[in-house]
Amino acid sequence: MQFSIQKASLVPPLQTAARLATGKSSMQILKYVKFSLSQENLTIEASDLEVGYRAVVPASAKADGELCLQAAILFKIVQSLDSDELVFKEDDRKVILKAGRSKYNLYSLPAEEFPNSIEPGLNVVEVDPSQLASILSAVRTAMAVGEGRYNLAAVLLEAQDGRIRAVATDGHRLHLQDQPSELNWDGGRLVPSKGVNLMREMLISTPPGEKVKLSVTGTVIGVEVGNESLTVRLVEARYPDYLQVIPDESNGKKHTLNRVNLKDALKRVSITASDKYAGAKITLTGEELILSLENPEVGNSKEVIPCHNPNPGAEVVVGVNWKYLAEVLSVMSSEDVDFYIADPSRPLLVQGPADEGFKAVVMPMQING
Repeated sequence: MQFSIQKASLVPPLQTAARLATGKSSMQILKYVKFSLSQENLTIEASDLEVGYRAVVPASAKADGELCLQAAILFKIVQSLDSDELVFKEDDRKVILKAGRSKYNLYSLPAEEFPNSIEPGLNVVEVDPSQLASILSAVRTAMAVGEGRYNLAAVLLEAQDGRIRAVATDGHRLHLQDQPSELNWDGGRLVPSKGVNLMREMLISTPPGEKVKLSVTGTVIGVEVGNESLTVRLVEARYPDYLQVIPDESNGKKHTLNRVNLKDALKRVSITASDKYAGAKITLTGEELILSLENPEVGNSKEVIPCHNPNPGAEVVVGVNWKYLAEVLSVMSSEDVDFYIADPSRPLLVQGPADEGFKAVVMPMQING
């Protein structure tokens, strides 16, 4: 196997492949990227058995073939090279990489050890990449992090009755984004976090005006755009009844605040926060929101910003994790946001007039003092 390729063609897909191949699997081959050369095209593949990535880029071939190289190491090498043209030559499980005055001798593994591709479904539809990217962006920060919570370390996708909905929750907060759509499938589909993030990045990088091919089955979701494709095994687990968590707007008092002012205030009070002391106390009156954070190891901080309540009454006090609320505000675009809260023991509902179809719920937490 021998070929030459432009660095600019290799870096983007190799970067994605390297991200996918950095998992904690005990299978050595999953840390490798597979190169398949045929008819002036180089196919690049990476897999962690749950997510599969494939890209086809042009290459000048002298001898077709297949090989596997360590993804992370190869990406670092290629990214650092100052030559535009790279030459690969395989000889008995050793690969010589030359670029300008640089030369590397790399060990490869047989392509036969690489896992089979995750095949997408046969029912393919074209979708607007910006819409799918926007709903994933709106909810992904609320996914659970860590092992052992597979059903929550995912985004629930539902498409029916002319709407597409994405939901994510880690049990402490929930993001929901709902938009009109012609997509339709029975039941929800749970897309794991790694698949969500890689899919979102692929959608965001789609050239303007270009459509994305989407396929959804009972076990796999696939996205194809241009020369790249991503296939993701869906999480087969039960998702919690998220509708029970979302408060009814009519049962809570409405408070309207400037989103940027609140976001900046949270950033300032968080200077005294820590992982252990992340609770911020919010006191809502008819005219002000008083934001305070107490950390017995550091000190305390306090911010006051204007707040409007059309039906002022007794002040409302609630404790929330400052980071969860800040992440809600970061994915919104409304100039003003509306808080709905019934009492300190009930969840806080956040919405905004310019964020159509978006709802965020932040669970309350006990704040002393």
